[in-house]
Formats: sequence, structure tokens, C-alpha cells
Amino acid sequence: MGETSIDRIGIVVPDWGSLNLDGVVSVVGEFWDTGVSEVVLGFPGAPGSLKSRVEGLLSGGGKFCVVCKTGRDEVLSSVRKVCGLVKREEVDVDSVDEGLVDRFMESGGDLDILIKVGEKRLPNSIFWSVSYSEIFFVDSFDELEGSVSSVIEEFEERERRFGR
Repeated sequence: MGETSIDRIGIVVPDWGSLNLDGVVSVVGEFWDTGVSEVVLGFPGAPGSLKSRVEGLLSGGGKFCVVCKTGRDEVLSSVRKVCGLVKREEVDVDSVDEGLVDRFMESGGDLDILIKVGEKRLPNSIFWSVSYSEIFFVDSFDELEGSVSSVIEEFEERERRFGR
């Protein structure tokens, strides 16, 4: 498959307890092979040990990010860092904007695609990054293996309006 126009995709896996990590490596590799710039993996509430294991398995590949916080924890952490800048007078409170808060979010900025594994309900862990994302639902992570190209193709066919 040729290069894609997709910069960032996110995959949220709330049921990370029984996850086959080899499958994660395979799916992330498939997205990198299509030219996706960065893959953000969300395992809300997972322990830091899972984050370390996944990071170890993916190191040496393309760009990725692993987030194990819930969305509320991630936003609070970012806001606290911004408050620290304001308190130390490194930033004026009137200059605090979305971009500054975004800078401290582990998951980074906007996603082009969000793939939600499991029930068809969006968790609070990703609302900051998905306001203009195309959303795909899959029942299990295993469904993604070998079907990355179909996600990319469907994304490319969609008319993105970015809230307009």
C-alpha cells in the first residue's frame, strides 16, 4: 500500500488485561508500513508496567505514544503543569490556550483516526484528542490484525468536514 495522508491514529483498548502484545506490535507495524506518522495507544487505567512493556516492544520502530491514564487524569496533569508555568510567571494567564494545554498532554494533539476496541462507547480517555477524528469501532483487538488497509481505505473515502 502507498503512502497515506494520515498523521496520527489512536487505538483505545479498555480491556487491556488479556491483550496479546504481539498483536499490538503487528497492528502498529501495519499502520507504520502504510505511512502513518504516529500511533497513540490508550490503555486507560493500565499499570505503568504495561506501558513499559509496550514501549519496549515498539522501540526501534516508528513514532508512537502509550498512555495509561484516564482522560480526566491526563487533562488534570496537563492543566497542573500549565498552572505551574503561570505560578512561576513563565506564562501569562491570558496567553493560556488550547495549544499550551495540548503541549503537556501525553496523547498529544488531534488524531485523524480513532479506533475504539470493545463496546461502542467512547471512554473519557480520549475526548481531548478526537474532536475532529474519524471514529472506527471494532469488537476485539484481534479484528485489527490484517485489516489495517481497510481502515485506511475507508478513511481515505470519507469526506472530512472538521466540524463544519
